[in-house]
Amino acid sequence: MSSAAQAEVALGRLPDFLVIGAMKCGTTSLYHYLREHPQVFMPQLKAPEFFAEASNWHRGVDWYRRQFAGAGAEVLAIGEASNVYTKYPRYMDVPARIAGHIPDARLIYVVRDPVERIRSHYRTRVAEGTESTPFDVAVFENPIYLDYSRYAMQVFGASVTLVPPETAPPPVPLNVANTDLLPSIRSSSGFWFPPASPVHPPKTQLVPAGTAVSVTVEPAG
Repeated sequence: MSSAAQAEVALGRLPDFLVIGAMKCGTTSLYHYLREHPQVFMPQLKAPEFFAEASNWHRGVDWYRRQFAGAGAEVLAIGEASNVYTKYPRYMDVPARIAGHIPDARLIYVVRDPVERIRSHYRTRVAEGTESTPFDVAVFENPIYLDYSRYAMQVFGASVTLVPPETAPPPVPLNVANTDLLPSIRSSSGFWFPPASPVHPPKTQLVPAGTAVSVTVEPAG
């Protein structure tokens, strides 16, 4: 038996799929639904966050394997749900780490209306006591609100097409009563996502809002 096979028996298999986000889009509910399936194994720790360097990457792959050691022979799919995997650029190089360890894993990315996600994110931070700035100020001052709702950027990174400010129409003020205007929000970097611009590169498919998208990770190069 190879050393890799021995590690799998002793410590546990690595996951076949990852629920990668987005934050405030129902990933916790999906985790619990999947955990109820008799042929799916989800670890007790919902979000191991192993592939995020600032979180648990330093613990090593054997620690990660141990999160899945409880998977029995009847299990057909093993997964976990860490939404930090789609919190670029706060967490960098996550795709490369995933590809290096589980290149054939399926990725499940649950998204919702991007502005509704921002509203929910803001309310959660207020409830936690980590946000006290008014909504219409916080959204522009703290880049996490916009970045985590830029779903194409989270998947494709720098390949997303951005339009320089001088070519964009005037920005529309954002407030709690008028939050359906995300395409007109300017980020702190000064770039704007145009509503009708093809932000996805060729050979990708646009899907309806709320659709879970499965993507296969391929090693770089």
